[in-house]
Amino acid sequence: MALFNTQRKGLGFLSGDAPMCRACPHDKNMVEVAGYGQQEILVVVDTPSESEAFTKKAFIGSKYDETDNILSSIGFSLTEDCWKLHAAACFDENEKKLDKAVECCRPYFESKVKALQPKLILCFGTAASKAVLGSRFSDASVGRWRGIPLFHPVFNCWVMITYDPSWNADARTYATYQAVIEADVRIGIEHLSKPHPKKLSPNIKTLTRYDDIVFELQNLLDKAEAVAVDYETTGLKPQNNGHRIVANSFTYAYDNGKKLRTISYPIAYKGMFSKKERRSIKKLTAQILQSDIPKIGHHSKFEDIWGSEYLGSKTNNWIWCTMYTAHLLDERPNHVSLKTQAFIHFQAEPYEEKTKRFLQSPAGSGGNGFNTVDKCDILNLLYYNGLDTYYTYLLFRKQKAIIRKNPTLAPITELFLEGALLFSDMEQAGFGVIPGYFESKRQEIKALIKEKKRLILDTKEARKFNKQFKVPFSFRSDDHLNKMIYDILGTEKFKTTKTGRGSTDSEVLAFLEKQGSVFAKEYTEYARLCKARDTFIAQMLLETDENWVMHPMYSLSSTRTGRSCVAKGTHIEVVRNLSINPKGIRIEDVKEGDLVYCFDKNRNPTIRKVLWAGKTGTREVVEVRWKSAGSSRTGVLKVTPEHRIRMINGKYVQAQNILKKDRRDFSISGKHSPKHRTLAMSRKNGNISLVYFAGKNSDPIHDHRFVYSKTKGKVDGSNIIHHKDFNHLNNLPDNLLKMSNRCHSQLHGCSVSDEVNEKKALPLKNYIKNRTHWLSGSDCGSWREVSKLEMLRMLHKANGAYSKINMDFETTKKKCDYLGIDYKKMKGRFSKNVGYITRGFLTRNSGVDRNTLSRIIGCAASRVNKIFKERNISYKWWEERTHHNHIITEVVHTGEIVDVYDIEVEGCHNFIANEICVHNSSNSPNWQNLPKRNKYIMNLIRGGIKAPVEGHKFCEADYGSLEVRVAACYTKDPVLIKYILDESTDMHRDSATDLFFMPTDKVSKMARFFAKNGFVFANFYGSSAKSAAKNLWKTLPEIFDVDNVPVFDYLSENDIYDYKDFEEHIIEIQEKFWKKFKVFKQWQLETVEEYKQNGFIESKHGFRRRGVLGYNEIINTKIQGSAFLFLLWSAIQVNSIRKKECWKSKVIGQIHDSLLTSIDPEEERHVTQTIRYVMEEKVREQYPWICVPMVAEFEITEPNGTWNTMKPIQVEYDKKFRRW
Repeated sequence: MALFNTQRKGLGFLSGDAPMCRACPHDKNMVEVAGYGQQEILVVVDTPSESEAFTKKAFIGSKYDETDNILSSIGFSLTEDCWKLHAAACFDENEKKLDKAVECCRPYFESKVKALQPKLILCFGTAASKAVLGSRFSDASVGRWRGIPLFHPVFNCWVMITYDPSWNADARTYATYQAVIEADVRIGIEHLSKPHPKKLSPNIKTLTRYDDIVFELQNLLDKAEAVAVDYETTGLKPQNNGHRIVANSFTYAYDNGKKLRTISYPIAYKGMFSKKERRSIKKLTAQILQSDIPKIGHHSKFEDIWGSEYLGSKTNNWIWCTMYTAHLLDERPNHVSLKTQAFIHFQAEPYEEKTKRFLQSPAGSGGNGFNTVDKCDILNLLYYNGLDTYYTYLLFRKQKAIIRKNPTLAPITELFLEGALLFSDMEQAGFGVIPGYFESKRQEIKALIKEKKRLILDTKEARKFNKQFKVPFSFRSDDHLNKMIYDILGTEKFKTTKTGRGSTDSEVLAFLEKQGSVFAKEYTEYARLCKARDTFIAQMLLETDENWVMHPMYSLSSTRTGRSCVAKGTHIEVVRNLSINPKGIRIEDVKEGDLVYCFDKNRNPTIRKVLWAGKTGTREVVEVRWKSAGSSRTGVLKVTPEHRIRMINGKYVQAQNILKKDRRDFSISGKHSPKHRTLAMSRKNGNISLVYFAGKNSDPIHDHRFVYSKTKGKVDGSNIIHHKDFNHLNNLPDNLLKMSNRCHSQLHGCSVSDEVNEKKALPLKNYIKNRTHWLSGSDCGSWREVSKLEMLRMLHKANGAYSKINMDFETTKKKCDYLGIDYKKMKGRFSKNVGYITRGFLTRNSGVDRNTLSRIIGCAASRVNKIFKERNISYKWWEERTHHNHIITEVVHTGEIVDVYDIEVEGCHNFIANEICVHNSSNSPNWQNLPKRNKYIMNLIRGGIKAPVEGHKFCEADYGSLEVRVAACYTKDPVLIKYILDESTDMHRDSATDLFFMPTDKVSKMARFFAKNGFVFANFYGSSAKSAAKNLWKTLPEIFDVDNVPVFDYLSENDIYDYKDFEEHIIEIQEKFWKKFKVFKQWQLETVEEYKQNGFIESKHGFRRRGVLGYNEIINTKIQGSAFLFLLWSAIQVNSIRKKECWKSKVIGQIHDSLLTSIDPEEERHVTQTIRYVMEEKVREQYPWICVPMVAEFEITEPNGTWNTMKPIQVEYDKKFRRW
């Protein structure tokens, strides 16, 4: 059989003269399709190599050896069984052109695929994915779609997307990477013989008449065998007054499951129904929820909470949650959304475009915020709502069939559904908040911060700083802190930033505090107070509702972070010294307390404080490419695909979705405006102290005046903002001083010679002496006495040109000043083409574009705007455009995996990254991150939280050493088990002795804590010795023995003086550690090998984690995942017993390894005994593979006591306690 012939298939070879080829940036050296395709598989990769372009032969060279090897390992030949095609047909060594080339090549590519008619397309890499999926999906990245068998509606075949074998992901081993690709390819091959799915035609019954709604609901009650439920609401949390369920939809099965019916109707849409009708609809809806009809939801927890809070009805008989089941089947971030699932399983195109913007709450409003759903067209809303339940019910059927084929997943599926309902109960119960506590603490800390600032400025170091640099020390200036540490204190640079500057982080300050620096001690305390106020107190205030209850949001599908982030190296616009960091501060160097530029809710530029900054993980990113409106400037911003970017109308859009549709808002934009514009901030070329903000005001703003007005006080035209250090690029707030014109002139005048001052003052002296005219020139021979009218006539006759008036230039200017004529404005009213520019002329031409009008008038285009502005006439064409914003030109899925970071900004919750306005991280409190090591902040936060029920006690039941016990159950390591069973031993204490050379009786709690978390757990979860050494070295200043002797004393006695010595010591200790726990080490190696073979990790609970995982992730998935599920199961059991026995006590939360409850004092003994029994005994009955005892440790408050007043208690069983 000959190679595939394009002419035989009716295809002509596209020449370089085709329209799409002329637009393509690649060189015209096309490589044709190749391969025999005996199995009708099409393999697609990115672009030809140089050798392929030279020989005109596809898939030659070592680049494709790995692809061939992977196919060979499962019995297929790349050349014999497959056709081979490139996403971009031509070679170009510039990878940045690839996305454009793929776009231009699409007609050619699609014609080839349609001619081939493959049964399966294997896409290797993001470019191949984008070529196959086309423009219908803004996010075509490999990480988003890999491993999922998709059916392509145009090519009418199966598609499998995976990584490019010739590209090795950062921080991933080759074997791990290859295992994922091979598993994906196997899944694709399995679909060769599978039938094609049928196309669906949803039938949504949208109801707006009261009688029709009542009839359909009653019909549902009579006929439904199972029903899917979905609400459209005014926000996320229903507890605050004013929140409503606006619309509801049911999809139900009847006639023995053979038929489906979907109805969607309003409940509390504004302007519809009378109060009586609305009450009737709510009552019928509640009746359905309370019935025994099986219920299905895509987010059952959400529906359960809203049904209970708004309809007053606890939903009965939940049987399935499609969202959490989707998470169990594929745990990737953002994979569980209903729209994604509907496309994967039912080829449903996205259907939320008409409703999405109305359903999003404003940024920074927290969970209690309101959206604008009432502004959405009711029929669009109802149809959208109906599609949600329609696909939810179909997805339920699909998932149920999958679980039936994989019965090992059934128990964890049921566990997750029960967990969703448990979280519903916990969120509704919430945490009690002491009225006014957090506001009073905020004010108290504010006063403490003020006093702490005073103390710091009074230290000898601060006084020395002031004397040496002639400015007071600034608390907001990283540059000042750097100078203080390295110039004033003379600290050696033992730690540096990426730019080579000395670090100013907590490790350096702790070192200085140890050396006896008063400044370092006080500044550390100041930073701690700022963090308490701006991070934790602010969040608590935002999330507390009007009933003084806080309702945390728990999720079972967020075990792996899905936080959207910004790539490492991105420049952030921070208030700074521009002479040191002209481009901005890299996001990895931004820290808490920095001031960043941002936009408020009205799109006005402002400055706000950073509340939190840090690394959030390693993620795949996309390149958002932009060009500046009105100039040739371009740039690139790298963010995760789902990171939100703020468009010119103030709305946030995910990066991957920006180019998906026209983003213009014609209420603020004209018909000529670009479709994809963002809010942005840029600096003037050649003068970076002038800034432009996106908006109708096209004039630049002086950076130092803007900073002062937003951080220190008002500035008007009569004020001068002076730089204290005379560096006009240092715009830090503490370097700015407001002065009058006179004072500023005097300040700078002292540096000018008396001779120059005398020369400048001479014209003024002459005017004061003569009083009749202002002398100028050598003898004022050209001076003439003219009236104001005569001067205007002269200027008009001369077309505004002073050189044509019979007076010297300087005299003319002075005469105009004397007569009150603005000669600059007069000059601007004349042009060489039209002469005097009348108001009528400007009004008639206000709709003409600027370039055309500039040619008509005969002036520079930049002058046109000034002419309109001076005459106070609206330039309509210009005002239709919002200037100095950035136009998004491309969103490129490169497949690049990098370290990503995020920051949280006070109030506005956005910041400027590479000149683009982007959203920041979530501002909702993360209960798992409430501080434990920082005792001050922990007591501060917990001091305002109590049980939500008046008179109840707040109780915490903690699984002692849970992860160590789970590790013992997995590894069966005899040494580890012995440590657990023998209470006289202490593994972490022994490790501290080895690490820090402390005698056993001298090991403090803090030394044990860092040995446990920094070394023992780090080794158990696969960290290297160097990584453990690096992290431990940072914590050494905090470690003392029981007699308060610093750990450095012990290390120095054993000849360890610097980091290099310490690292060598840790390497030796790790070798000793693994000789002791050799069974554990063997289990680690076997687990990694298991992952390589299967392409996933599976815990004993049945939970699987797929994808490209690092060594640490492979190891800790089983241990940490099972530890969480033990606590979840225990909490579910306790809550179930609570309901059966009708306790007054409540389960209110879960944090780390602890279960939180609100206990009625009369039930305390029975409730605590029950919790202990479930956590220690019943859990072992449920999971027989647990081979070590489980231990529950209790702490409890007095009635109405706050969390920080908990005291340990011993819980013993009495004779009356009944075991179930």
